[in-house]
Amino acid sequence: FTPGNMHITPAFLGGIFIVSSVCLAGITSAIFLSIDDRYRLVKSCHSDSFCLAQKVGTFTPLKLRGGHDEPRPPPLPARFDKITWDMILQCSEIDSLEDPMTQAPMQKSQFYAIYRPLLDELDGRGGFPDSYVSFFFERDPVSTSVLRFAGDGERADWMDWAYEAGVEG
Repeated sequence: FTPGNMHITPAFLGGIFIVSSVCLAGITSAIFLSIDDRYRLVKSCHSDSFCLAQKVGTFTPLKLRGGHDEPRPPPLPARFDKITWDMILQCSEIDSLEDPMTQAPMQKSQFYAIYRPLLDELDGRGGFPDSYVSFFFERDPVSTSVLRFAGDGERADWMDWAYEAGVEG
């Protein structure tokens, strides 16, 4: 069973495709449900068929029509990739960072005044993930002008690093 021998009937109702396939066991129909641009087998009316009962996977709409996936642009990342502190300083879209103690947004200039010894090291020169801002922070999905800690582990690492550096926030 391959997606190439499937034919979509004209019926498309609310994310449900009815698909038929010809195989050794005869003509088989199946119902697929659309979930996040993918289609999963919901019901096969000839479930004894080796073609559908055991071989149906997840198909994109193009694969259902026998085509090939076209490359899509990658989704916007939730986290920055190899972003240095200098880039953040020059970025007018970012105006605040999450305070590790209160978890409230703090103005970029105030955050820099407190954590300057740490932030100046986030220049990417070490080549390791923790030499970038993106190791610790991600853009807040609601308030996109704020960088928040990527998680509790990153917040704890930041606070440990600040303590070791003698920074008092």
